[in-house]
Amino acid sequence: MQNVSQVQTPKELIKVFYDGACYLCNAEINHYKRRNQKKTLEFIDISLPDFDPKQFELDPVDVHKNFHIQSNLSGTIKGVDAFAKIWVHTESMKPLQFIYRSRVGRWLLRSSYKLFVFFRPYLPRRKCETDRC
Repeated sequence: MQNVSQVQTPKELIKVFYDGACYLCNAEINHYKRRNQKKTLEFIDISLPDFDPKQFELDPVDVHKNFHIQSNLSGTIKGVDAFAKIWVHTESMKPLQFIYRSRVGRWLLRSSYKLFVFFRPYLPRRKCETDRC
């Protein structure tokens, strides 16, 4: 029989799906990459020509519209909830973590995210080889 102190919980690993052709999105992801000391985040650029959303069981349209992550423990998460998971893993964005923990704060963050999703197609984009950029 194992001692309780010997039982280890599984390490959460997260795939982060981001749009590398979006300047703003790319800047935020670079922030997370610099803070990924625990190496629990894997970053997947959905703007690359070889990205296949079906390989990850993601909707091809929705993955380009909304921010997604996949956790080996929690499954697929999108939008602000996905960002909140990353904030905890990178120990960054402490003020936003605090805001996210409250019902009103979470509503405010989700409402702001919906506005961002609406305006994102109009933001400047890097040139790329596919029609997804």
